[in-house]
Amino acid sequence: MKSMITALILTFTVACSSLPPTSSRLSLTQIDSLNLMNLNTVTAKKELGAPDIKDYTDSSHQEETWLYLAGEPKTTRLSLIFNAATGNIISAHWFMDDREPESELNRLIKRYPKASFDIKNPTKKESIYGPSLFYQSSTTPLTIIVDERTNSVSAMSWTANPSLTPSGRKPTSH
Repeated sequence: MKSMITALILTFTVACSSLPPTSSRLSLTQIDSLNLMNLNTVTAKKELGAPDIKDYTDSSHQEETWLYLAGEPKTTRLSLIFNAATGNIISAHWFMDDREPESELNRLIKRYPKASFDIKNPTKKESIYGPSLFYQSSTTPLTIIVDERTNSVSAMSWTANPSLTPSGRKPTSH
């Protein structure tokens, strides 16, 4: 009987580990393991599971936004914007939890050694967080957004193509 219970627990554990993660369990490590800029709606659903919210970014329905939520109250943890016609990724946005060690800029920059950032000359502009500093990598599609008031990383964005998106807006959600 004991071995049967152990076998059931092991089977359940293995089965659950092969399921796509729920958005409340998404981690930056998992996001890093994906080739974000090669995602499409099919691979995103396979790797991340169904989004908590799916909607169109624009009134012409050219861009589809997938939101993965976490925490209480529920807030956006990851947003993916796809070209609705092709299903290909346009941009991805990871919203940092201020309890994450990577919310400290220098630590986050060390995490991405292939990205080259001009730390001394960030772009300053308003974002959904208020006054922000934008650190754009010159070698990767990564931008780091730092809340100027708290000096902590508030979000990260990856853009597949720096040109305009199908709707004509710049491909960032800030």
